Amino acid sequence: MKLKHIILALISISLAGCLTPYEKVEPSKKAAFLKFERSLNGPLLGTITRYVKVDDKQKCREAYSEHKLLAVQNQGNPLVSDLNVDGLYVNPGDFRIQINTVAGVRGWCDVFVELDVKSGEKYKIVTNGNMYDRGTCSSKLYKLSDSGTYEKAEFKKYQECNK
Repeated sequence: MKLKHIILALISISLAGCLTPYEKVEPSKKAAFLKFERSLNGPLLGTITRYVKVDDKQKCREAYSEHKLLAVQNQGNPLVSDLNVDGLYVNPGDFRIQINTVAGVRGWCDVFVELDVKSGEKYKIVTNGNMYDRGTCSSKLYKLSDSGTYEKAEFKKYQECNK
């Protein structure tokens, strides 16, 4: 059992690769806003979700290589710090994001989403999942409407790696 824990820890570390934070964009009419939320059924300690801007060459279960870390949501792991949990401003354009969740030794999941971020728009990506027994998760996109509520929108591309 200890060997399994060591192997999973090494996989998690290798997936982190050489991540640098996404360059800070100041709020403006040209910038767009991305917000991330998650609702996971998993162990109380050690659930980490990373949102990484990746290129179109990134594939499921590959280590990152020089991609940009957008946000980190951590629950209970003292070795990991949250990053941009309230969202961040980004430059408009095509975004391909890998949403990687690791829950201790219980499970993990990867979702790739692609969206066309427009100037002045606000988006929310919501990830739901069950992190027990290998892990399953899915993500949905919402866009802030003129009435001030988030309405369901569609990703340009969507891929779940655990299926």
